[in-house]
Amino acid sequence: MTDLEKSRQLLRHLYRTRTNRARFRDRIPASLKWGRYRKSVERDLLANWPGGYVLINERDYFYVPRGDDIMSSHYLIRPAEAETVVTNFCPPGGVAIDLGANFGEWSLQMARAVGRTGHVYAFEPSPNIAEALRKTLSINGQTQTTVIEAAAGAHAGNASFTVNADHSGKSGILTGANGSPSHDITVKMHSLDDFVRQHKLARLDFIKIDVEGHETDVLEGAETVLETFTPAVVLEAGVDPDHDRGKIKDILERHKYTMAGAILPHGIIETTWDDYLHTSGLFASGFVNILLISTRDD
Repeated sequence: MTDLEKSRQLLRHLYRTRTNRARFRDRIPASLKWGRYRKSVERDLLANWPGGYVLINERDYFYVPRGDDIMSSHYLIRPAEAETVVTNFCPPGGVAIDLGANFGEWSLQMARAVGRTGHVYAFEPSPNIAEALRKTLSINGQTQTTVIEAAAGAHAGNASFTVNADHSGKSGILTGANGSPSHDITVKMHSLDDFVRQHKLARLDFIKIDVEGHETDVLEGAETVLETFTPAVVLEAGVDPDHDRGKIKDILERHKYTMAGAILPHGIIETTWDDYLHTSGLFASGFVNILLISTRDD
């Protein structure tokens, strides 16, 4: 079999795997079978994947590099999921910021939503992942997105960033190795307040925060932004340290933010700050994205 034929066969296999996974996801008994089958499928796909672009919906390509990163297998076999909150809060001509963009699942949707007259700033500190993100945005013609190869925090400067070799989604500031092969690099860090001022942004509609336990510092460096622009915020909860949750709640409530609920496939389930603080309810099961909306009238 020629290399071209092998590549065609591999892409067909990926397409069928994602299609089957989508069916299994909506059928509980079948999903149990998928769980047992998944590991062998992931191993085979990663072993044969040369690096390249997979079609994740009817129009978008997603760059997945070669390697053993679990996020690679995740994006190779996982059907694309449209995030409705992006289209609801990233209007045409709007401005959005993706903190912890990783391979760009949210960044790409933000760019599509704001269109050519808007702009997206995607923060990704890991050089290899930032390069993959640029490739995804480029192949889809999303030139209205700027990749910022830096972290966000309470102030500008430099920070030690742990790159997790097995799972790039678990890389971050203060994350440590956690038993996985890893190495530390020094990355640039910006506060959102400084960044927005330096770039003279006249509006900011939406912020997504997925920073692996670094949320408090990010929000402390964004208080002027929250007060001035009142953007909708999606925050990954469940990775944040317990002792930081009260601080996160205080910052958001001080700027009149309310928790709309947890974002799940096909809907948003109401949650409370009390559940968040005590890791109960939906927060007891691991990480979940929560939607926070400003209630300020002015």
